[in-house]
Amino acid sequence: MKVKIISRHRNPVLKRDEIAFEASETKATPSRKDLREKIASETGKEQDLVVVKNISSEYGSMKVAGSANVYEDKKSLELAEAEYMRLRQIGQKKPKKEKKIIVKGKK
Repeated sequence: MKVKIISRHRNPVLKRDEIAFEASETKATPSRKDLREKIASETGKEQDLVVVKNISSEYGSMKVAGSANVYEDKKSLELAEAEYMRLRQIGQKKPKKEKKIIVKGKK
C-alpha cells in the first residue's frame, strides 16, 4: 500500500496538521492502524499522534481517500479529540454506561 498526502493545512490553534491523503494499491480497505503507520512515516511523527478521521473508497477501486490529523504532542491530541475517536484509533469502543433500575416498593 502506498500513501500519498494530497494536501496539508497547518492549524496553529489546535497544534496540528490537517491532512488529506490517498492510499493506492490496496486490495481491501486498509485498517486505521495501517493508515496511521503509513501517515506517521510520511510525516515523520509518532504513530500515537496521528488520528485518522475518515476513510472512503469506491466499489471496485483500488484507491482509498481520507483525512487525518497529526498533532504536535499528546496533550494537544487529548484536548482536541473526543474520547470515542481516541479509542477508535487503537481499536477499542467506549464502554456503555450501566442503567440503573429503580423499583418502587409498596408501603
